[in-house]
Amino acid sequence: MCPITRKSFKGNSQLVVLRPSGRVVTKECFDTLIVKDMTDPISGEKLTMKDIIFLKKVKMCVHLQE
Repeated sequence: MCPITRKSFKGNSQLVVLRPSGRVVTKECFDTLIVKDMTDPISGEKLTMKDIIFLKKVKMCVHLQE
């Protein structure tokens, strides 16, 4: 769940990590609420682009052996 918007993450959610706090937010939240001021809305801490990690989606295949 995004700690700012309180929306649940879904399988197709694009996610962003705020490195100083470790918070994971949706890219939508980042684009609309964080990027304009580059401030963590919860802690008030100033952020730089070096503090932002864009998570990539990966498809995983798990093969179970019996």
